[in-house]
Amino acid sequence: MKLSRLLLLTTALVLLSNPLNAADRPEVEITTNLQQLGELARERKLPILLLFSSWGCPYCMRVKDEFLVPLLINRRYRERVIIREFLTDEIEDIRDFDGSLTTANAVTQHYGVFVSPTLLYLDNQGKEVAERQTGLTTPEFYSAYIDESIHQSLVQITERTEQQNSLQLSPRTLETLVPESR
Repeated sequence: MKLSRLLLLTTALVLLSNPLNAADRPEVEITTNLQQLGELARERKLPILLLFSSWGCPYCMRVKDEFLVPLLINRRYRERVIIREFLTDEIEDIRDFDGSLTTANAVTQHYGVFVSPTLLYLDNQGKEVAERQTGLTTPEFYSAYIDESIHQSLVQITERTEQQNSLQLSPRTLETLVPESR
């Protein structure tokens, strides 16, 4: 009797101490439409953290479970980066950032990805804006590397947006700068 109460109490404590059950746990969304992903990044003015992974890759699963899912849970990161997974061994057609149809192999080669997992930090046009992480060589520093790359990405995108905004002049400002020739 005492053993069953102890077991029940222990089980209850374990369940209560776990804030997310499996149904509530977010998953890293797999993408095959990079154009749509780029449009989302443009609208939200955020960088894309794109995990290049392959089916059955234990290191890819570890990167997702230990590093990326916690970012998805944290609202602060959801407001700083769009996180998606790209399967290098996907057999469906892929819509590239420019809207053209391509293959996963072609996208993987374009980015020079040869190891899974690889994390790329991209702008809305698919250009790298921060240092990538290749493989999972130093798990104890991996979160710091991700954090730094997200920060670098945000700085790049913010600077680019500010430059574009400063170049967008109103017709009235243009008239002042370039007088009409008579």
